[in-house]
Amino acid sequence: MLESIFFGATSGFILSFGFGSVFFALIQESIDKGYHNGIKMAFGVLVSDMLLVLLAILGTSAFPDIPNFQLYAKTAACIILVSMGISQFFYKKPNIQFQNPSRKISLISFGKGFLLNAINPVNFLSWVVLLTAIKSQNYTIGQQMGFFSTSLIVIFSTESLIAYYSFKIRKIASEGLIKKIKMVNGFIFIFLAIMLWY
Repeated sequence: MLESIFFGATSGFILSFGFGSVFFALIQESIDKGYHNGIKMAFGVLVSDMLLVLLAILGTSAFPDIPNFQLYAKTAACIILVSMGISQFFYKKPNIQFQNPSRKISLISFGKGFLLNAINPVNFLSWVVLLTAIKSQNYTIGQQMGFFSTSLIVIFSTESLIAYYSFKIRKIASEGLIKKIKMVNGFIFIFLAIMLWY
């Protein structure tokens, strides 16, 4: 169980730094409207991820019994992870503007986090990849629940911290820092692909 929890925590932390539209929108929301709205947006991402996990579990359990399906799924998972890793090295300047924040709390932030996370197909594929990985490790139902629960908790906690510190230390969120973190994130994705394959 400890192994599944550790793997879940690591996966959740990495997924929190996907550097897609949700990541930059979360920073922008916290900068513009305050960290309360950023946390509300992170909660929208959490609810969206819970639905994506459920869809991934139901979807893969409905797959027919295909010979060598596990090998095919693992190969596809590795290709996706490597592709995600390589994409981190192609830096695009994020649209982050510093404005005077507003403390008004709105449900719009929740909806924004939910929709931005749900409409990105990479997020669903990421959960399918992780589900394939833990199934290849023959995790029990309890271990799978521990893995996904830990992942979701860590994602929400990490994104809440990102929202808080984006608001508190806005000037540190420079392009150079984001570019360096993206590169580290890319190496981690590729490392996970290698670990999954072997």
